[in-house]
Amino acid sequence: LGSKNQRELKRLMPTVRQINEFDEQFKSLSDDELRAKTANWKEEFSKISDRQEQWKKLDEILPEAFAVVKNAARRLKDRGHSFTVCDQPMVWDMVHFDVQLLGGIVLHRGRIAEMATGEGKTLVATLPLYLNALTGRGAHLVMVNDYLARRDAEWMGQLYGFLGLTVGCIQHDEEPDRRREQYAMDITYGTNSEFGFD
Repeated sequence: LGSKNQRELKRLMPTVRQINEFDEQFKSLSDDELRAKTANWKEEFSKISDRQEQWKKLDEILPEAFAVVKNAARRLKDRGHSFTVCDQPMVWDMVHFDVQLLGGIVLHRGRIAEMATGEGKTLVATLPLYLNALTGRGAHLVMVNDYLARRDAEWMGQLYGFLGLTVGCIQHDEEPDRRREQYAMDITYGTNSEFGFD
């Protein structure tokens, strides 16, 4: 029968299979067609004012939305996409594994996903952040320090930007106007103390 955790993960596997099936379908789409999914969902959510309805819609599109993110990550990797993070050159080399898809589902559902160092927490977070950013209400990721917030905003921002979302980062000692700009982005990275103070 397995532990409660194993049973829960087994219940989530059909959703993971759905995500991977959508990902296969999306391989034939152009970049613009893939990006159009983001714009279409954002437009749909702009017409839904009730939060309960928004939550229902998020759960409904989760497999397809997660597949969009995974597909975009693969495209960046296949192209050897290079960029700079915290003044250091990098090349995109990540695509979501099933365990990371599971972690994204768990986080979206408001639960705790425990992952060891090196299991890809940074990449896992892209899935529920993308999905919840579609509502237009902003999605925030809490980091432990300013450096990691900036690093991940610049690093994962490559993926969000490819899909047509904006990314902000709250840093200590920023002026109020600058903070407002960052909070107006689709996704905002920052620390618990900065978010809490604001």
